[in-house]
Amino acid sequence: MRTLSAIVLSTLLFVSVSAMAESDKVESKNSAEAAASASMATVSLEGRIFDEVTGEALAGVAVKLEGTDKVAYTDFDGNYSLGKVVPGAYSISASFISYEKVTMQVNANGSANLNLNMKTIE
Repeated sequence: MRTLSAIVLSTLLFVSVSAMAESDKVESKNSAEAAASASMATVSLEGRIFDEVTGEALAGVAVKLEGTDKVAYTDFDGNYSLGKVVPGAYSISASFISYEKVTMQVNANGSANLNLNMKTIE
């Protein structure tokens, strides 16, 4: 009976130590991933959208960073902001009902102010 108790206790101790070691591995991995993502620099792309003819700011324009899931909509003053963008080369497109879609190539290496003019569909 003593031998059986010793085997059970040894097994429980082994399982506990193994679980703790696995937990430390996961915590270490999560810490490394968090540090890597925190050190990754991002930029912000901002600007305004205007009517090409009247010069008026356009509200409600969808501004999309192509190749990503980032989309922003202009406010009442035509302002938009695409934040937390990883530096690189992108296309920005702006689309709005009754206006031609506008696309612009940008090199996002620092925060940039990008204004676009949109032309009505004739």
